[in-house]
Amino acid sequence: MNRTVVVSAMLIALVASTVAGAPTKTANKANRGASGPGFDASLLQMDQVQKELQLTEEQRTKLLMIGMQMLQTGKRGNLEKQVNAVLKPEQRQRLKEIRLQLDGVSALLNPKIGKELNLDADQIAKLRAIQTSVGSAPSAKAGADQYLKLLAARKEATAKALEVLTPEQRKKFEKMQGKKVEFELPATNTSKSKAK
Repeated sequence: MNRTVVVSAMLIALVASTVAGAPTKTANKANRGASGPGFDASLLQMDQVQKELQLTEEQRTKLLMIGMQMLQTGKRGNLEKQVNAVLKPEQRQRLKEIRLQLDGVSALLNPKIGKELNLDADQIAKLRAIQTSVGSAPSAKAGADQYLKLLAARKEATAKALEVLTPEQRKKFEKMQGKKVEFELPATNTSKSKAK
């Protein structure tokens, strides 16, 4: 197996586990999405995200080094500061928007986002129930079919979560997410897959 396939599998595992998992302690810290800085470093290795952010070759190289350091050491340390030092302000904002798209229900359960949307206790309880229904992410050894099922469940859960919001809250959340990005998954033996 070549390095690209291994790195891609690891990144998909990180995306899947973040999308399906419950908010962590990291999620409760201000100015972080439901995923935290480690997720950003991994997310920044995805071609679609790099293109969307219009990263320069120098930025790509620096971010690759940051991501490799995280994978090798297992330490996140000042990862967020390192990533932010590489990105321009408009790229950081766009990354935040993309992260909100991927976080789905978890984004809505982030206290900062909930406050911005003025979610009430009943809405938060409904969102938690929806998130719980998604289940846990497959292991890193899982096949593409399991990831496709997870992504389908996440998409369904996100649609249900949006129904919990008022029309005004939905509109505001969609604006917070910016332009939608289509994420491609590695091709399986039978077809090339995409996730929205």
